[in-house]
Amino acid sequence: MDKIKSKINVLKKDVDFVELIKGSFSSLLGKIIGMLFGYIVLIIISNKYGAEGLGLYSLSITVLNIAVLIPKFGLDNGLVRILNETKIKGSKTDFISVIKKTTLFMLLISTIATFTLYLSSNLIAAKFFHNEELTEHIKVVSLAVIPITLIVVASSTFQVFKKTFYHMLFKTALINILFAVILLVNIYLIDFTSDLLIMYCFAGYTALIIAVILLKIRLDKSFFYKEKNFPYSLKQILSISFPMMLANSFVLMLSWTNILLLGYFSNEYDVGIYNATERLAELSGLALIAINSIAAPKFAEAYSNNDFKKIEEVTKKSTKMIFLSSVPILLVLLLFGEFLLGFFGPEFTIGFWSLVFLCFGRFFSAISGSVGYILQMTNNQNVFQKVIFLAFIINLVMSIILIPKYGFVGAAIAKFVSAVFWNIILVIIVKKRLGFWSYYIPFVSK
Repeated sequence: MDKIKSKINVLKKDVDFVELIKGSFSSLLGKIIGMLFGYIVLIIISNKYGAEGLGLYSLSITVLNIAVLIPKFGLDNGLVRILNETKIKGSKTDFISVIKKTTLFMLLISTIATFTLYLSSNLIAAKFFHNEELTEHIKVVSLAVIPITLIVVASSTFQVFKKTFYHMLFKTALINILFAVILLVNIYLIDFTSDLLIMYCFAGYTALIIAVILLKIRLDKSFFYKEKNFPYSLKQILSISFPMMLANSFVLMLSWTNILLLGYFSNEYDVGIYNATERLAELSGLALIAINSIAAPKFAEAYSNNDFKKIEEVTKKSTKMIFLSSVPILLVLLLFGEFLLGFFGPEFTIGFWSLVFLCFGRFFSAISGSVGYILQMTNNQNVFQKVIFLAFIINLVMSIILIPKYGFVGAAIAKFVSAVFWNIILVIIVKKRLGFWSYYIPFVSK
């Protein structure tokens, strides 16, 4: 008993451990709230419109997510590193200047992307998806490009201040919450539109307004110890974020490629089934997402101070926490997956094996640790980008081979193999470049 108390006292004095626990708990809470409302949205849509309706919605949102890749320009991660360095070495004026420069840049690019997507909607729907019904959906969803892009500034800034609940709120949760509320009001109280994506756009702009108000309040309250100038030009900002944009694009395309190719080779029904299994599989990666939200700014902070020992310590603690938190969730999904899929509707239970492969892929990412963030926050974003590109190619080739024959299960297998590949390679690169292993496996890791 005395040994246990002694161990607890040591952990209480460990600042990094305490911050990881508090930050990851806040982030986890925000993520769970967001996912809960996300599931409510999917359940409402799947029960009201069926697998085909969910498939059309999923394809439209996937097109939107691809459209915002360039306007975001990798700044969702780039800002975390840049603002952390400015916060440590510069003044409040420098900090706000970076926010203003990135916001104006993203507003310009997102406006161009909105018009481009709107004008090319018929081409995308007819030529790629062979479904002209998607044209109007894509036109409507193009209007959400601006809020989805700009809200990144608020999310990343709150992450730098280690306000992980607000970071996760603006990253995913708030739009899901507002969209779910608007859907329920539209169905049960005021039937003002039958278009799901109009309601989604309204939720996006409302979320952006809330984000701007809360960000201003946070910046007004913030205090900086240094008044020394440490300016970042827009060119410097973009030179750091550009490789991150490419890497993040390939990471996201690993998911979206499967949905897009299912839409191309199969039908909206298969897309709907796969989307439901993917959303459920996200639960197995909850701990990784939550802990990364607080670990990433700590990596950036340690790198700015040239404290590589601290990077190793934070990595080992965070990876162990991710592993121990992920195992129970994985077991629940594997044991009760078919039952849980039934909440989306009886037709969704056939996606069980897709769920299994997707869960194992996410679990492999969990035991590998925060390899992506470690490399991006330590000026190794270029090598990270190259590895993710190779993983994207593997996923693309396997999807083209497997989806025509095995449908959504083939898509899940392709994603699983690519996840195993890029995690193994990145773990090795972290060892070679930074001198330590990032993975955690009980009785193997030291």
